[in-house]
Amino acid sequence: SKFLLHMINDILDMSQIKEKKLRLAFQCGDLKDTLRNTAQLVELQAKKKGIELILEIDPDIPKKFSTDHVRLSQIVLNLLNNAIKFTQEGVIKLLATSIDNNCVKISVQDSGIGMTQENIQKLFTSFTHIEFKGREGVNPHGVGLGLTIAHNLAGMLGPKGNNKIQVESYLNKGSIFSFII
Repeated sequence: SKFLLHMINDILDMSQIKEKKLRLAFQCGDLKDTLRNTAQLVELQAKKKGIELILEIDPDIPKKFSTDHVRLSQIVLNLLNNAIKFTQEGVIKLLATSIDNNCVKISVQDSGIGMTQENIQKLFTSFTHIEFKGREGVNPHGVGLGLTIAHNLAGMLGPKGNNKIQVESYLNKGSIFSFII
């Protein structure tokens, strides 16, 4: 039932994004707490796989930061879950770096399986699963909406002209997903 509820919520989010009806609730809050709390949600999952989860937050990030903290957490949680899913050993880092007083760069870096440029081009397409040689069926329950939603939300939370989520990836070496809020 939790899985079905999650799928329904993803479909509703995508519908609202597509129709430009998704409302964001910007409010001043502690960005560091939002990131810490989100990382804690996947900490046990990472430990079970023997993966070290590291949180690095730039001390220059303002204590109070105006964003939609719930939607920010949704983006970061999706990126962390994917990093755990595609990392068999090593480290996953959640990084937050102050760009200036108004912007922060959030990154999720993993030491996972990485991907080709061809696969990166397909990442943010709705209902698309990327199959990796030797890793077929790694995500049999997903519907292929999580990254699409995260990509669109990052664009909505970021500065005007923001390119949403940026990806760097190297086959068998890992990936870095980053966005600016």
